[in-house]
Amino acid sequence: MRNPNGYGSVYKMKDKKRRKPWRALKTMEFDIITGKQTRRTIGYYETRKEALEALVKYNVNPYNLEAKKITFKEVYQEWSEQHFKNISERTIAGYKMSYKALNVLEDKIFSEIKPLHLQKAMDSVTMAESSKRIVKSFLKSLYNYALKYEVVDKDYSNLISLGKKEAIITRKPYTDEEILKLWKFKELPWVDTILIMIYSGLRIGELLTIKNQDIDLENRTIRGGIKTDAGKNRLIPINMKILPFIKARMSPSNEYLIVNDSKGKENTQLTYDKYRYFFNKVVKIIDMEHTIHDCRHTFATLLSNANANETTIAKIIGHSNYDMTEKVYTHKDIEELKKAIDLI
Repeated sequence: MRNPNGYGSVYKMKDKKRRKPWRALKTMEFDIITGKQTRRTIGYYETRKEALEALVKYNVNPYNLEAKKITFKEVYQEWSEQHFKNISERTIAGYKMSYKALNVLEDKIFSEIKPLHLQKAMDSVTMAESSKRIVKSFLKSLYNYALKYEVVDKDYSNLISLGKKEAIITRKPYTDEEILKLWKFKELPWVDTILIMIYSGLRIGELLTIKNQDIDLENRTIRGGIKTDAGKNRLIPINMKILPFIKARMSPSNEYLIVNDSKGKENTQLTYDKYRYFFNKVVKIIDMEHTIHDCRHTFATLLSNANANETTIAKIIGHSNYDMTEKVYTHKDIEELKKAIDLI
């Protein structure tokens, strides 16, 4: 049966080696004087039936054919231009990390990416399960964008498996002897940041986002924090022991307290991956086995051992079991926080 004028057509290409020989074409323009047609390819298919179905689908609901040709990288670039305007720096860093982890997909046509491609890409990601969940969330967001702008017809991100669930990591606080050893080697690069975390309870993600403008040396406080409602924008007292480290790192030429000192990237904000590299390097030099998060665990342990008030500990750490409406701190609150932190 002949298709109506302007509907489009389907035919089999002569190249017998093609895996998808059936071509679906749509007539976009028709010049009634010359009789010439302007046609665009909708796609190539393995069977005539698939090609006809694609043609019918296009005529029922026309979509942007150019969108079907853009790569994973191009979708990410367009998506990030819109999405990054309304999210935190930490979330942006997580999405950038996710994109980097999936670089095997970078040059693939987004509409041609199948579940198998996504699963292989995820299987190649050598990260903890929590980080893999961020990668999967990133993919979900990309697919939502791609569906909205008719780049794809289906969301395959939900089909991805994160693999075998990892064992829960046991946190190990620094011993008193190890803390003394850190003080002994305080002049080594990055040891000061370990001690800052041990005596402040700051997460590494929080420490790396602290700006100099967030620090009040006179009152010995830092305004910062991320992750939970209780943890965001909280007031963190500066222990007297680490005050010299904070002062030494503050510089009028730097926006952030912790900056990169690598050649060519001096005074720029330090990334988590780069810090982890420095951290692992220095703990190996001083012969210790610890994770970055052990610093925060050590802080909580030190406060608890010093018999600090549980509510005060929750305030400083920013645990979800404590919430201060609009983070209103009185002078008494601040003094109590400093009193507690100076116990360690």
